[in-house]
Amino acid sequence: MKKITFFSVGRSDYGIMRNIILSANNDKKIKSSLIITGSHLSKFFGETINEIKNDKIKDIYKIKINYILKKKDQTNIQISFLIRETEKILKKITPDYVVVLGDRYEMLAMSIAAFNNNIKIIHFCGGSETLGAKDDQYRKCISILANYHFVETTFHKKKLLDIG
Repeated sequence: MKKITFFSVGRSDYGIMRNIILSANNDKKIKSSLIITGSHLSKFFGETINEIKNDKIKDIYKIKINYILKKKDQTNIQISFLIRETEKILKKITPDYVVVLGDRYEMLAMSIAAFNNNIKIIHFCGGSETLGAKDDQYRKCISILANYHFVETTFHKKKLLDIG
């Protein structure tokens, strides 16, 4: 049995990965889990954890971020906090693979925790671009750490190959 952990920081990435998460959740050959953070747990952003609960995901782990700290651009503090908290969960559930999507700093932090624990990383949407945003650099870093890649188009595949 393979153990796969999915990461989700909000409605946007959960919506894209939802069918894959549900399939893994219902597959008897897979022990799946979901680590959520970000807007899923925020009243300000609508507590989208309720959508996940409605999907009857079995093993959900939560990392609550204090977004009030973000007022003074505390991204480095958030990243180090997420690495530490993700590390604790990964050591407890010992997945074979983690699945991350996109380009958020939260996904980079979670990928670093997985990489440093020798857990294989599956990355969706590498090779895409977010011009003028730090997210583009975060995505490139995640792609470099990842073992497996699922890209959107052949153009994105070429971009991913160009970064090595």
